[in-house]
Amino acid sequence: MLRTGFLAAGLSLAMSFIGTALAVQLFVPAAVEAQQERMTAAGLAVVRPDGLPGVTAEVRPTGGGLLQILGVDGQTLRAQLGAGGTANCPPGDASSYCQEGANAGMDVRHPDGSLAVRLGLLASPFGLAPTLAPGLRLVDLQGNIRYQVSLDRDGNPSIELFDTDGKVIWSAP
Repeated sequence: MLRTGFLAAGLSLAMSFIGTALAVQLFVPAAVEAQQERMTAAGLAVVRPDGLPGVTAEVRPTGGGLLQILGVDGQTLRAQLGAGGTANCPPGDASSYCQEGANAGMDVRHPDGSLAVRLGLLASPFGLAPTLAPGLRLVDLQGNIRYQVSLDRDGNPSIELFDTDGKVIWSAP
């Protein structure tokens, strides 16, 4: 009698398992295949419940991307991470430094949206010969570069402190 009970329970368990496995095989793949493998779009905006944007992301037409974080007003740019830009080159500048896709970096901005910190590839300040060098730049509220650390093309480091007129007041080496 005990043997019959175990046999009935085992048979019932096996039938339940087989029935569930069969149902999963028949119905779940159709539901999964109905979903896209990934979402694609030219741009993305993450907004608050009231519709005010907080984060935007886009792919540049020439490649690379741009991620921007906006202030509490939903308009003022406060931080930016990008790759594939041209580092504010003048129109018609064909130098290798100004070719599409050459620039990459992160910007942190003052509450008014003006640049405060640049970390990444730096364009030469003050009209010097075009180059993109890895570095860090601090900018005051008046838009003056006050501190810069960078590497030259040979990998040599430099540190510079600037006055409000853009003149170097201290440097190493």
